[in-house]
Amino acid sequence: MERDSEPLLSNRNPKGGLKTLPFILANEAFERVASFGLSPNMIFYLKTRYNMETTTATNLILVWNAATNMLPVAGAMVADSYVGRYPMIGFGSIASLLGMILLWLTTLFPEETKPTTYKFMEKPNSNLLIGLVQVAVASYKNRQLNISSQAADDVTYHRRKDSNLLMPSNKLRFLNKASSKIRGKPSYLNTKLRMGIGLILSTASMATWAIVESIRRDRAIKQGFYNDPTGIVDMSFVWLLPHNIMTGLSEAFFSVAQNEFFYCEFPKSMSSIATSIGLVGVSLSNLVASVILSTVDCVSSIGGKESWVSDNLNKGHYDYYFWFLAGLSAVNILYYLFCSKFYGPLKSEANDLFNLDSSDNGDE
Repeated sequence: MERDSEPLLSNRNPKGGLKTLPFILANEAFERVASFGLSPNMIFYLKTRYNMETTTATNLILVWNAATNMLPVAGAMVADSYVGRYPMIGFGSIASLLGMILLWLTTLFPEETKPTTYKFMEKPNSNLLIGLVQVAVASYKNRQLNISSQAADDVTYHRRKDSNLLMPSNKLRFLNKASSKIRGKPSYLNTKLRMGIGLILSTASMATWAIVESIRRDRAIKQGFYNDPTGIVDMSFVWLLPHNIMTGLSEAFFSVAQNEFFYCEFPKSMSSIATSIGLVGVSLSNLVASVILSTVDCVSSIGGKESWVSDNLNKGHYDYYFWFLAGLSAVNILYYLFCSKFYGPLKSEANDLFNLDSSDNGDE
């Protein structure tokens, strides 16, 4: 029996287009300025106002980043199941502004910070969480079902009524013609390749950061600042540009491609979750980074030695720490290649291969 696959919350009054692009760009620009401008300054704020050590302050910020990157996933589930995307975007924007204001007030009036909450109530068409549970149960019950590669009366493939039925053929499964024929189609970097490039650039930026820090530390010691971490080293800011440029490029390649990957591979009824699922990885990575930092601080200071991540930058060895992170990033690239290989083709690639196979059969 065929069923239409409708979005959980249909948009009967579609809006958007190029007219909304300036608002999206402005919103993203202000959000990035706020978030990226806040994180590095929070280190100095926590150290000077709350007398925290560098490791403690960094761990606090990492846990904070983990929480703020995980909460949008919960918001995406609520958006897809209950309130819709537009109200949730409005709520998120207001909550972000209030958070910044409350943080600012802690520097002025710590005793007068009170949380403000907002509620949106709208009757949902269906519950996404219940649907996910139903899919998991149905998948388990049908785990022994043998799916034929050809059309059969006893096999029904879920599809929209107005869509063409694409049967998985042996040629499509084994991708025989994936690398042998290109038929006048424009070349482009697919999402998996762009994510890989982003990871490589991220690893290179961390290695560059380690090299620059090693040079900075040597110059600081030669200029007599070994016991003075606040001393100004005679070194141009241009040394920071390669790291920041590669970090920006890695963000542009990986983050955009990752969002595109999740949005295209997930069902349309889970579009809000798809656009925020990447934040789960960011959240977990912040927690792992906190564990790594604490471990490095503990292990490197065994025997009374100065920690790699000491409060005194010139006594510590942040260059060793950055090299360690670069090594972990290189291992992550290998892990990504493994996952990418076994994931198989993307939906767009599978459709292109099917169209190529159909055109070949038509030529024959």
